[in-house]
Amino acid sequence: MVASRISISVLACAIGLGGAVAGPIEDTMFAAFEAICIWPINKPDEIGGKLQDIGAMPLDEQTARPMFLNQQPGRAWLIRDKNARLLVTLTDDGVCSVFGPDASGKTVENLVGLHLRTNKLPADKVGAEVASTFAVTYPDPSGGDDLHLVVRAQYSDLTSTPGAALVAIPERLLAKELSRLPPWP
Repeated sequence: MVASRISISVLACAIGLGGAVAGPIEDTMFAAFEAICIWPINKPDEIGGKLQDIGAMPLDEQTARPMFLNQQPGRAWLIRDKNARLLVTLTDDGVCSVFGPDASGKTVENLVGLHLRTNKLPADKVGAEVASTFAVTYPDPSGGDDLHLVVRAQYSDLTSTPGAALVAIPERLLAKELSRLPPWP
């Protein structure tokens, strides 16, 4: 099988995230999140291959687990693109995230509401840290049943603390952890 090399920038252009709402860093981050975390949300085993195809650099477990995975078993990769630096994490239970240290958190949060079919759930705010949560219904790229997941946009309100994280939590994991699933849009 020949692996196609496609940059995250090309993905951003391909799904048409237009720069009127966000800059290239946020567009690239959102496109990466959609292509890496949402499209294969029910097939987490495919994520490592997608990241390898685009030239992401895997981090060793001794670095990834304590620093980026909150001691959860899983994997992490770095992506360096002409538009953005990104960190992708994937826990063994299928929670996938993309962190952009240079991204505007509020802009990334707005992209979620603009480009995904969502129901906004209550947000968490602890000090300057904001975590907006969305129930998301997404059309299955392979034509199957719609995908359901929760997306969290996490960032700081402080202008001195840039960066944003997008986290995708699959419905199957939510069903195990919650007594009631969120209302899907």
